[in-house]
Amino acid sequence: MSSKGTRGILSKQSEPIEEGGHMYTKIRGGRHEGDASLWVEKIVTTKEEAEEENLNSPP
Repeated sequence: MSSKGTRGILSKQSEPIEEGGHMYTKIRGGRHEGDASLWVEKIVTTKEEAEEENLNSPP
C-alpha cells in the first residue's frame, strides 16, 4: 500500500484510508462508490479542526 495513509485512520475493514483510494458508503437503500479524491476534501479528526472548517456535524 501507499505511504500516503491519513494519520492512521482505518476503514471498517481495518484498511488505511488513503488519498485517491476506492471507497463506498451505504445511502438510501443503495450505495455510492468511487475514488476518495472525488468525495473527500479533508479528513477532520479533532474538535479544533472542525471549528476551523466550520463543519455542521463534526466528528
